[in-house]
Amino acid sequence: MKTMHVVQISGGKDSQACAKLVRERNPDAHIVGIFCDTQYEHQWTYAHVERVAELYNLELVTLNAGSVESEVTKWGRFPGGGARHCTEYLKIKPAKDWLIAKAIKTGGKIINYIGVRADESPERTKRYGGYDASLIMPHEFMPSKYPKYMGDKLGIRYCTPIVEWSSGDVFTYLDGEHNPLYDNGFSRVGCFPCLAGGDKEKGRAFNFDSTGRKHYEIAKKLEAITVASGNKPLFNTKIGAKIECGLDNSGAGCAFCSI
Repeated sequence: MKTMHVVQISGGKDSQACAKLVRERNPDAHIVGIFCDTQYEHQWTYAHVERVAELYNLELVTLNAGSVESEVTKWGRFPGGGARHCTEYLKIKPAKDWLIAKAIKTGGKIINYIGVRADESPERTKRYGGYDASLIMPHEFMPSKYPKYMGDKLGIRYCTPIVEWSSGDVFTYLDGEHNPLYDNGFSRVGCFPCLAGGDKEKGRAFNFDSTGRKHYEIAKKLEAITVASGNKPLFNTKIGAKIECGLDNSGAGCAFCSI
């Protein structure tokens, strides 16, 4: 029975490092790269996902289960805190559904590689700090999201090969081939910007270029929905208020936004 290798890629550095490592360890294998499109990514990220597939000879599969806009509209709130509905319904669920369908169809063993790192945040340190690069059952990786039958019945296994790496380890390993957004001051390059992120990061993204401005206009339309539902606006701090002052029709921003 052949093993199917699957890597979830986002256009970010960690998933790219994971893909590179899996290819190096399996030079002749057929490897599938799954990209879950939120329809709120930067154009450079879309291009970089294609490049990652070319660099490591991946079969690129793009999944789409809606958009950030549709999710915020449905829930009446921006993602944040424990309500990361964009991640859950636009990334975790479609990838899970694809893996289950593929396992049922092929009847073979699937290893799904995830580029998580324990030192990304205190939350991830707590969740993944005891992990290593060995194979684990899906429900052990994320009990609240993955049913036991994925591993018990379908033979799906998860692997976190860079869980103990630092951010510096990742950049060194990629040797300059990372998403160019990192070189322009962005620490995360998932949604552009992540609407669950801080005001400073959102302001920088919205002021960055035409894609940022377009996404700001979408976010402001969504803000009318979230506020009407009694939930938080787009910017939540005094810093955010100052940033938004610069987001006028010129798109020039203010000096505060460049900090």
